[in-house]
Amino acid sequence: MAPKRQKAKSVAHHTPPDESALYARGLLAVKKLHGQFGLDVLESLNSVNPDLKNWVIAFGYGTVYSSPGLGTKDRQIATLTALICLRHLGREFESHVRAALKMGLSRTQIAALAAHTALYAGFPAALSATAALRDIFARLDGDQ
Repeated sequence: MAPKRQKAKSVAHHTPPDESALYARGLLAVKKLHGQFGLDVLESLNSVNPDLKNWVIAFGYGTVYSSPGLGTKDRQIATLTALICLRHLGREFESHVRAALKMGLSRTQIAALAAHTALYAGFPAALSATAALRDIFARLDGDQ
């Protein structure tokens, strides 16, 4: 006998309590670094994987981004380099480009990061990142 088909369930998630220090600290870091654009990127996860959004905020920003050892600008350089090398050039990349600009990096410095990665991640990664930066900078210019 065939197993009985179950009705699809909605995506389950666990909202961290408001008093969660890591979540609160992470949310402040996201707002400071990424502003509304970053919040929108994270909110877009709610319909499919709200737990992932909560983990990114609590662990990624409440723990890793808030830990001592690197300044905010240095973290953005490291993050952009990793995203470029891994070719993760979507909305998260754009959010980190915007954050890097907000933290004082210039467009020239960000483009230089993309060029520098050619030595370690290959020219295709550097070329893809440069194309993504061109599009991001054009969107930013359109926002002004």
